[in-house]
Amino acid sequence: MISQTVLIMQESFLKKINTKNGKEATIRYPTLDDVIEMTQYINDISREDTYITFSGEQITLDEEKIYLLDLLKRIENGDAVNLLCVINGKIVGITGIERKISARRRGSHIGIYGISVKKEYRGYGVGLELSKSVIEEARKRMAGLKIITLSVYKPNEIAFSMYKKLGFVEYGVLPQGISFHGEFVDEVEMYLSVI
Repeated sequence: MISQTVLIMQESFLKKINTKNGKEATIRYPTLDDVIEMTQYINDISREDTYITFSGEQITLDEEKIYLLDLLKRIENGDAVNLLCVINGKIVGITGIERKISARRRGSHIGIYGISVKKEYRGYGVGLELSKSVIEEARKRMAGLKIITLSVYKPNEIAFSMYKKLGFVEYGVLPQGISFHGEFVDEVEMYLSVI
């Protein structure tokens, strides 16, 4: 019997897109072969210290390999979807939705969304295309998924606008919920119904 991970690897390619700056990009699932590129990607984004959880920390290749092996297992089990946007062999964006397993079965109908795009590819439609693709894949592959949630830093107006365009609705704000560049900024919580 062929496992779903093998099938995902065989079917890792989802689609090709053309970015607004004229680059052809591939949206696909990650494989173990991506571990070096993924390590470089997250470390580059972390050094940038942008609107993501990482703020300068650097991940080792071994740490990323452990993470990727676990991620591939969660994808196989239907508890996660993770997609890469690749241009000329380089990762320029990563997105994912992971089942909220911290609440055990009571929260298993909720997916938690995250995305990042390399600085030089922001504003060219990569984030929007990745987001549409990951939401569509999560609907197909994550049985019982009903709600997708996300957190966005209040000053990140571009992301906030994109999430609204995708249909996400604001449902709460944690005042000064995030430490960002030496200041405390509001953390906005949003959700999307996928039923």
